[in-house]
Amino acid sequence: MISMIFDLLGLDDEGTNRDGDISVRYNTCLGACAQGPVISIDGQLEGKLNGDTAVNLIKKLKESAN
Repeated sequence: MISMIFDLLGLDDEGTNRDGDISVRYNTCLGACAQGPVISIDGQLEGKLNGDTAVNLIKKLKESAN
């Protein structure tokens, strides 16, 4: 899942994409193991993800940033 997100954003590791609108950071614990895999977008947790749902969330986030 993380490699799909990195590919979408043009990243090799955590950091900020070229457009400067999305940053990816690793976190050891978001306190939501029962909902994992989980990502946090602007402080809101999104859980029960797979690669496709995560990529779709990131695409929507990028669209809203434009």
